[in-house]
Amino acid sequence: MTKAFDELKQKTDVLEKKVNDLEILNSIGQKLSESLELSALLKEILDLVYQSMHFSRCAVMLIDPTTKLLRVKSAYGFTKESLAKVNIAIGTGITGWVAKYGVPLLVPNVRKDRRYVGDYQQVRSEVAAPLIVRGEVIGVLNAETVPPRSFTVDDLELFATFTSQVSSAIHNASLYQSIKQKNIILQTNMIEIERMNKELEDYAQKLKQTYFETIRSLVNALEARDPYTRGHSERVTKISLLLGKELKLTDEQMNTLAYASILHDIGKIGIRDNVLNKTTPLTEEDWKTIFDHPTFGDAILNPIQFLEKSKKAVLYHHERHDGTGYPGKLKGSKIPLLSRIISIADTFDAIAYDRIYRKGLGKEAAIAEIQKKAGSQFDPKVVRAFLKIADQL
Repeated sequence: MTKAFDELKQKTDVLEKKVNDLEILNSIGQKLSESLELSALLKEILDLVYQSMHFSRCAVMLIDPTTKLLRVKSAYGFTKESLAKVNIAIGTGITGWVAKYGVPLLVPNVRKDRRYVGDYQQVRSEVAAPLIVRGEVIGVLNAETVPPRSFTVDDLELFATFTSQVSSAIHNASLYQSIKQKNIILQTNMIEIERMNKELEDYAQKLKQTYFETIRSLVNALEARDPYTRGHSERVTKISLLLGKELKLTDEQMNTLAYASILHDIGKIGIRDNVLNKTTPLTEEDWKTIFDHPTFGDAILNPIQFLEKSKKAVLYHHERHDGTGYPGKLKGSKIPLLSRIISIADTFDAIAYDRIYRKGLGKEAAIAEIQKKAGSQFDPKVVRAFLKIADQL
């Protein structure tokens, strides 16, 4: 009876241990799905493994890709001083042997195994199993205990199962860390790209401003040739922008309009002073030169890429709504909107202010003339907008 009871108890104990081992394996599986932070995850796994095997100490050692030495990644039961000294060459000691050959190893008594390298006073029994990812040994899970023959073949099988899970944890965590690092690098690169783009934008803006100021200086030089037209381009720009705002132009259109307005007469640089400042009636040849000034302006602005849209408005600012203008005899909506705006602003200033060949007729006369020419010289829609802002002139 006693013998049967002992056998039953022994089988029950084995069964309970199996159940306990399965519970631990399940717990490790859950931990794997909950965390991707390797150091914390490995510590939790070692704590769970201890509940089943009750080792004196245990360590997860990974192969350093640079030195090819096994280094401790996580440990249980070691002092910090002893861990600092652990650098095992592949093939050296029991752990190094397992790393080299990629198979689990149980050593019941290390004193009887020539492969063991270490302190016999601290260790009697050792079990080690390789950590394998995609067929490659990346490290070793090693456990040691003081009492001899404390580890069994069943322990070795269980330990090998643990290493399979630890290998999965390391692989998943490594992938996660790799992705995380790549994201950090990507974010850093994006920040750097944004910074560089900002610098390029600032540089481009400064370059634009430099170009613009250079051409603006040419406009001022041009207007200095005729004291009666000094300030003309600035006034045309002010009126044009008031009109653009009334017509609800976009910010981009307003910027283009600002450049085009200040530069609308830049082509007059190509007109001789004896024509530009003539007080007597212009000849047919003189008028031909005058008619060419939008084309001259287009040629001057052509090399400057950021003024591409503005130069189009400059080229056609003397077109008329009825198609009798120059240089292209465009009609109605075929004339760019910005050109139609500048045309009204230019005409208003030309009538209202003094010219070398006559005194200025005043703002009221200029407004009346523009209203009169709606539908012939000017776009009626733009004229209506002009009349709404006339009191601001």
